[in-house]
Amino acid sequence: MFQSFWTTTRWALVPMVVGSVIVATLLPTWRWDYELFHVLIEGGGALMGFGLALIVAGMIHKERLETNYIWLIACFLSMGTLDMTHSLMPPGQTFVWLHSTATFIGGLFAALIWLPNAISNRFFNRPAISTIWLLAIAFSLWSVLWPEATPAMLDEQMHFTVSAKFFNIVGGLGFLITWLYFAREYHYHHHPESFYFSNQFCLFGLAGLLFESSALWDGNWWLWHMLRAFAYVLLMLHFGSMYWRDIAELAKLNHELENRVDKRTNALKTALIDLQQTQSQLIQTDKLASVGTLATGIAHELRQPLMVNRLTIEELLTILEDGDLELEDLPPYLQKMLGYCTRMDKIINHLRCYARDGEMTGMERTSLPKALENSFTLLGAQLRSRGIKITQTVAEEIPCIRGNANQLEQVLINLLSNAKDTLKKVEEPAIKISINSIDDNVVLNLSDNGPGVPEAIKPTIFDPFFTTKEIGKGTGLGLSISQGIIADHGGTIAVTDAEGGGAQFTITLPIYS
Repeated sequence: MFQSFWTTTRWALVPMVVGSVIVATLLPTWRWDYELFHVLIEGGGALMGFGLALIVAGMIHKERLETNYIWLIACFLSMGTLDMTHSLMPPGQTFVWLHSTATFIGGLFAALIWLPNAISNRFFNRPAISTIWLLAIAFSLWSVLWPEATPAMLDEQMHFTVSAKFFNIVGGLGFLITWLYFAREYHYHHHPESFYFSNQFCLFGLAGLLFESSALWDGNWWLWHMLRAFAYVLLMLHFGSMYWRDIAELAKLNHELENRVDKRTNALKTALIDLQQTQSQLIQTDKLASVGTLATGIAHELRQPLMVNRLTIEELLTILEDGDLELEDLPPYLQKMLGYCTRMDKIINHLRCYARDGEMTGMERTSLPKALENSFTLLGAQLRSRGIKITQTVAEEIPCIRGNANQLEQVLINLLSNAKDTLKKVEEPAIKISINSIDDNVVLNLSDNGPGVPEAIKPTIFDPFFTTKEIGKGTGLGLSISQGIIADHGGTIAVTDAEGGGAQFTITLPIYS
């Protein structure tokens, strides 16, 4: 404990002892009547007091100091106000009165730091602090305007009166009581603020006690002025160094945060690229899987024109062998064959276009009805072979959307294939499709008269790998991929119950602008 008291006092005791020895031995009769220097010391100290009040208030607000430090704010504001007024007055009654009351009031406020936080919390607010400051200003003005109402501070020989010494000694004792608080805090917690505050208030206390043995402008009078100035400078240097340490630490943390953000951003970019590649691969995989599903229907689509062309060629060969072929009879046969060849070429070309890797780079003006028509080119034969009745209602002049026709066809084929599978056990299977323009969107509704989608699985029907099909009959990726494609187009896809039973899928896509 003694070590802590010595640590928190030596910066105050050593300057005072050394200064007192120098004044007593070398300058016993020295006087220096230099008012300007006095103004600089007292005015500078007052300004530093205001600065310390702001610093302490900020640290309390940020919870770096306890609430009972509010009494130090009151101390610095009242002392700063009275000392600033004191520094501007000519030497005399009011001059000494303002300094003495500054020490007295400052010491009393500082000593209140011993009060519990529960009491101090009631005073830590702007109105309370502002009131204390306004009262200090009002007291200063009263002292300047009505000096005759104040107690005598100087006698006829310009020596300090008992009243002056009383105010300074009591104020000095208040500062020493405050020093004991911070010395105790430093002993138990070793906070640097406690160390600097304890030395400051010890210097304030010793300066107040030293007033009793001083006279205007003599060595002791200047000594306690220097002690108070040193106390202010000591504390300001601490908070200044603490501020720069905080700035340096903040800069370091910002630099570390920037590095972490950069690393995280790069990792996210890499993950995004991987995700996009994976999504593209899944889309292509699902598309190729649907090509396999379409193979039977496409084979039927190609077999019919091939068979017709074959029969036509056989008929021409028979006519040619009989010698009955006339040149003018050829065009109808050839045109018929050419039409079927064109039809086959269209089917094959569209299948090839559909099967290619259609990334989202091909976003352009796209017709949703055209995409639906192309979907029926590939899937129509299968739907007709199952006896499914198709009803299409497409409004006139449907606006274009901004999209990838290849991927939109993939979504439509997926929905049509799912509807076809759900209609296996339905006696009169039917699919209804409508396309309309509503507000700024193109809306496609596709419904069937199948068993519908149970309420329990509607929230998860678009989840990856979710499927109600038998093992080996589906991957569970079709609807999930379809939802991703529609989202990339800026639209939505939802499932509801169709009128009269069955499921209805609604696709909403923004109009191209």
